[in-house]
Amino acid sequence: MQIYNLEIRKHALRFIGEQSARNQIRIMSAIRGLPNAGNIAPMKGQGGYRLRVGSYRVIFDRDDVNMIVTVTRVGNRGDVYK
Repeated sequence: MQIYNLEIRKHALRFIGEQSARNQIRIMSAIRGLPNAGNIAPMKGQGGYRLRVGSYRVIFDRDDVNMIVTVTRVGNRGDVYK
């Protein structure tokens, strides 16, 4: 198993920090499993990937050459794609 460095953008961290402690733990646990664990699918038309965590979505990019996963957005299912 390859180990990727994880980068989380400020906007994503801010959203996570605004959630309840229980949801923060759920989201961060799912993010720690990236890029291989969880319900991951490529995004159509936008590039990148999305991870489903209940009613939340984690949008991320993965750089296999430099071994970096960058979480760009985290949000509610209906709002994160806008």
